[in-house]
Amino acid sequence: MCILDGWNICILHDPKRGQEGIDRAGILPKRKEWSMHDDWESYYRYLEAQHASCNAHHLRELEFLQERYPNPGKVSWPSCW
Repeated sequence: MCILDGWNICILHDPKRGQEGIDRAGILPKRKEWSMHDDWESYYRYLEAQHASCNAHHLRELEFLQERYPNPGKVSWPSCW
């Protein structure tokens, strides 16, 4: 987990990536401001925080869909990069 507040960066590593590890870090459970993340389901359990999804992860998901479900000539997928 990486947390940036404009001046400080806090990078935390925990063997558990889910809610257990996030709770142990002790930052997100108290956060009421914006948090940008990779759409991991565990982050959305913190209802007091405002959530934003990282567009780099959106692009990776679009690339996966383009590779997994090729449809030449029928659908024009946007270029991700």
